[in-house]
Amino acid sequence: MITYGERFRALRKYMHQYIGTPSAMVAHHPLQETETRHFLRRLMAEPDKLHDKIRACVSNADSQMAPPN
Repeated sequence: MITYGERFRALRKYMHQYIGTPSAMVAHHPLQETETRHFLRRLMAEPDKLHDKIRACVSNADSQMAPPN
């Protein structure tokens, strides 16, 4: 966990610019739709593994939304 300070504020500002605005979210909408479809298909196949499916969905979306280095 990162402590609150200059680095934290810089990261928070960067993340807000990347995913925290309506225009930024529009750019990620296709990814969100795709990941939602995959999540629902996986959940229908194994409904007893809801927690695992949520974790996988969030992980996949996070890794695909990560800004390029």
